[in-house]
Amino acid sequence: MRITKISLKNFGSYYGGEHEIDFDSKSGADGYAIFGQIGRGKTTLIKAIMWCLYGHVEASVEIEGKSQTKTRPVVDSIQHEGRKSWCLPLLNDKAYLEGDCEMQVVMEFENEGKQYTLLRMSSPKTAKKPHTDKLMKNEVHLSVDKKNVAAGRIEHTIEEMMPEKISKFFFVEVDSISSYSALLYSEETGGSIVEDVERILGMPAIDKSEEEFVREVDSIDKKIVKEKKKLSGVTRDTNKLERVEGEIKEARLQFQNFKQQIDHLEGEITEIENDLSGETTVTELIDEKKKHQSTVEGSDDALVELYQQRRELLSGSMWSSLVQNGIEEAVSNLQDASNTREGLIRSVSRERERIDLLAAEINQGGAECTVCGNVSEGISDEEKESKAANLVKLESSVEELQGKIESCGDPTTEILRLVKYKDSAGHKSLSELEYQLGVKSMDKNTAMKSLKEVEKQLEEHDEIKIAKMAQEKRNKIEFVGNLRGECGVVREFIEEKEEEKKKLVAKLPDAKGDTKITELELKSEVYKWLSKCFKTAMTEYKEAARESVENIATDAWKKMIPTPKKYKELRVSSKWNVEVIGANGKILPIGNPGHRQTLAVCIFDGLRKTSNLQFPTFFDNPGSNISDEVIQNMADYFWADKTGQMVMLSHSGGLKENEAISKYGNRLAGAWRISYTKGDDAISEIEKVV
Repeated sequence: MRITKISLKNFGSYYGGEHEIDFDSKSGADGYAIFGQIGRGKTTLIKAIMWCLYGHVEASVEIEGKSQTKTRPVVDSIQHEGRKSWCLPLLNDKAYLEGDCEMQVVMEFENEGKQYTLLRMSSPKTAKKPHTDKLMKNEVHLSVDKKNVAAGRIEHTIEEMMPEKISKFFFVEVDSISSYSALLYSEETGGSIVEDVERILGMPAIDKSEEEFVREVDSIDKKIVKEKKKLSGVTRDTNKLERVEGEIKEARLQFQNFKQQIDHLEGEITEIENDLSGETTVTELIDEKKKHQSTVEGSDDALVELYQQRRELLSGSMWSSLVQNGIEEAVSNLQDASNTREGLIRSVSRERERIDLLAAEINQGGAECTVCGNVSEGISDEEKESKAANLVKLESSVEELQGKIESCGDPTTEILRLVKYKDSAGHKSLSELEYQLGVKSMDKNTAMKSLKEVEKQLEEHDEIKIAKMAQEKRNKIEFVGNLRGECGVVREFIEEKEEEKKKLVAKLPDAKGDTKITELELKSEVYKWLSKCFKTAMTEYKEAARESVENIATDAWKKMIPTPKKYKELRVSSKWNVEVIGANGKILPIGNPGHRQTLAVCIFDGLRKTSNLQFPTFFDNPGSNISDEVIQNMADYFWADKTGQMVMLSHSGGLKENEAISKYGNRLAGAWRISYTKGDDAISEIEKVV
């Protein structure tokens, strides 16, 4: 399938006339670009295609604090008048207010060599301005090679070409990328993503075929038993056979009941996931809060234990630790005394030098200078008397200092003894405990501070509600797991009873010569063989498809990510969880929202190519959280791809118009710019730029 032209009238922000995009591919390229600022009408184009194909557009809305999926109305007078309604109407506001309430979308496309034109229109039933969809009539027309398709066959024909259930993989909005990125990288993948993935890969058809064969075998076996009963009459074995058949029937009903419960719960899980998809930041904050709370609780437990150890240490053989402060003070005082004693000794030494010098001067006569050779005349008697008096004073001072030294004693030995006592093993243990107490107290204070910051950020959100929703999701996932286990038990029971039934049937009288029974038995064996073949084929196909998606997604990932050497591969599980494997073979955490969205895009590409469905692909604003470099790599990857029509819708923050046209112009079959009409901030217009 390949879209060749889209025309819009009064759809969304496209007012009046025909707003047209002609996907001409005369250049041989199949890449297309649609540029425009956020809110200018790019996403509306995808909505228009979906409405044209399926007649409705879904929207996620907030009702009584809960996110729900609702069908957007074509008209809604409350919303058109500026008052809040559940969903924005599809009909252009300006056209509605002016009384032009006709809306239509025309899509021309090719499929398997045939030309299709699909027109869907909604218009008032009467001349009065409608205020609700009940007053609107909807029309849909489809032609194939200019021949009209009967009205009753149109929806079926469209569904055969492009099943609505898988359209989300080809008309990809940013919300789909965000929600699927969360599911793909989650350890708690809900059943919805598995169901969606298997649907696009065509697995339900194989499953359905196998179930049909099993039902056919049951039906045939019943006919065989009935025919044999006619020949043998009622015996003990036939009565037992009837009981076993009843048990099988009851078990199958139970199995179907479990499957219905699983389907219902998976639907509820999907709803919860949709509700939580817009609360990614909040859930991360809640996880962060739990982490800080855990740290605080762990620190409290550790502090209790450390304080207990401290008490035990102090109350036991380590009583001496109580005097450690006193010992430290004593050592300090002794050290001061030692310093004072050493100072006094130095003073005595200096005074003795002075005494010796004075004594020499007093006793000095004329002496010859050793330098110049002159002979001095010596000192006078008066000078001698003065110096002698000073000498007496100095000797008195020395005696006083010596007395002080003796009174101080030598504290060195005592200092060494106290220091040795202070550094005993017991005190080291106490010091270590005190250190650990300090560290844990700091850890607790840091965690408390972080916890308060997170709690402040969560004040604007209903944390309890979100936590309850997350817990409810976990509970339902766990319940689904239990039900699947019950299904396995019931399946084993059915297999056992089928084997018992087979043995009982074998005991019935041989019906040789009965052509009808022989034919039925042969038919039963054929269907059993076919059922087994389909079961084996399904297992092999699932594994082959998973490996194919894995390989394609890995190749895409390495071409989109700026640091491909950092990664070895993407690993896809049977439940379609995705693990990113580093170059060292270890699983790498992917916390970056942009990388997670890129991961989803890669998986989408793997599914698209593995399915072999030749549908056009529209990627709407894939760069909401993705870096410009990755967006450019993404464009380079997709526009070099020759597997089908590829349309990328980008705002200025992602793939910039001028740069894209300059770099990828040869790969683009066409490019358009969507902007608002001059003088009107709500009317979109389309301008072709390539």
